[in-house]
Amino acid sequence: MEPIKYFYTLSSTHRDRLALSYADYARWSIRSLHQVVDNPEIVICFTPPVDPADVESLKEYNPYVRENVPAKVRRPNSLFDIASSKIMNKIHVGEVQGELVFGPNTDIIFKKDPTPLTESEFDIAGNVLKDKKYNFWFISCRFLIFKNNIQGELAVKWLEEYNDGEYPADIERGLYNAAVSLDLNIRDIGEEMNEYLFHTHGGYR
Repeated sequence: MEPIKYFYTLSSTHRDRLALSYADYARWSIRSLHQVVDNPEIVICFTPPVDPADVESLKEYNPYVRENVPAKVRRPNSLFDIASSKIMNKIHVGEVQGELVFGPNTDIIFKKDPTPLTESEFDIAGNVLKDKKYNFWFISCRFLIFKNNIQGELAVKWLEEYNDGEYPADIERGLYNAAVSLDLNIRDIGEEMNEYLFHTHGGYR
């Protein structure tokens, strides 16, 4: 089986109201990954703003690093600027070639090797939730698994949904719409995730 690729996307900014930067959280996450997986293949996509010190601090984990990759925005130079489009950076996962790609948030901590989460049949797996306000299904972006190199095709549709969908401000809803429109096999692993990892800013349910 082709090695799993672990894909992180981040910038040198701070999460609202938190002292640590995204790079700080990524270091914690990648360190925990190395503790449970031998020599994991890691891809890091840095979108602006990029602090060279952050890049250097993560290179100790021997990842493949892409620096200064433009953020995905709907209309460059519009009011919808890079600062307000950080969530769009996840679409860069579509540029990663691989039969099996894990996309954790930077603030995901691994408790044990997550490989068993990939053993069933699916195209995309994650935490499938229902929005109580809008009664709308979506896939949480905290941790996603892509199989069969589907991430490239999905990312194109994902961006379309974000630009033109009913909920253009919420990429998670757009992700579910895109997956459904491509007739993908979506697997809910929200409960199983808790055995292998945890999200440092809240649970999955």
